[in-house]
Amino acid sequence: MIVENESHSPVRRRSNIAHELGHHMLEHSFDTVILGEDHKRQFDQPQEKQATFMSGELRVPLAAAERMAYDGWDNERVAAPTG
Repeated sequence: MIVENESHSPVRRRSNIAHELGHHMLEHSFDTVILGEDHKRQFDQPQEKQATFMSGELRVPLAAAERMAYDGWDNERVAAPTG
């Protein structure tokens, strides 16, 4: 289950969901404690880095980003939803 914050912008929500899907696709374990004894969130930094990379690949794969860059697309055009 992915819980998202509806007060965030749609762009951030898509990014957050892609990040969490990245964890799932990479088969990261979720059996660790989320809050430490000091009540601060704890993260597995290598897993977070991997999920962040996968999130980018899910949203705009590197091969597509390179093609768009060579074709002169600006960030707004790359980020625009399709369909």
